[in-house]
Amino acid sequence: MFNHLTALINTIANLAGNKQNLQTANQHLASLVHTQALAATKQAADAAAAHYDKMQEDLVRASLARIREAQRADWPGWTGGLAP
Repeated sequence: MFNHLTALINTIANLAGNKQNLQTANQHLASLVHTQALAATKQAADAAAAHYDKMQEDLVRASLARIREAQRADWPGWTGGLAP
């Protein structure tokens, strides 16, 4: 009879230990998922920032070209386009 009670108590203790280990593993997994989500968000934000920087650079270059063209439009002998 005592062997059965001891086995039952040991089984309950093992189940409780397994449950605690599973909870710890789930907490670690949640932490890893959170870290991965932050990394993916940062990567997407960096890519968007690089894209906007490139668009801004293109806009500035085009604007400067148009400004130079307008400034040089009344120069004698200038036929249009960018001056050398």
